[in-house]
Amino acid sequence: MSAISAFFIHTASVETFVAAGAYGDTYAAPVPVKGLLDDGVVLVRTGTSEQLEQKSIFYAALTDADKLVAGSRVTVNGRVAWVSAIRRRDGGSLGLPDHIEVDLA
Repeated sequence: MSAISAFFIHTASVETFVAAGAYGDTYAAPVPVKGLLDDGVVLVRTGTSEQLEQKSIFYAALTDADKLVAGSRVTVNGRVAWVSAIRRRDGGSLGLPDHIEVDLA
C-alpha cells in the first residue's frame, strides 16, 4: 500500500472506453476503482467568448491506469463524467507516491 492510497476514500464505477463505432461508443463492463475525487467546476471564457465548464480530478493507483483511458465513462459521487486526460505520476527511485491524475469532464 502506497502512502497516497490512504487518501483514496471514494469509489468510482469505471467503464473503460473500448471503441467508437457507427452505433456509438462501446465500453467495457463497469469495475470499481478506489481513489480521491477533487471535485470542482470552473468557467473559462476564451477569446471567442466560448464557455467551458468542468475541472474535476480523480487520483487513483498507478495500477488502475489501464482502466482509465481517454474517453472512459466514470461515475463517482452520483455524477457521470468522461476521462479527458490522464497523467502518470511514477515516483521511481525518488520514493514519491506512485499514482495517476485523471481529468474528468
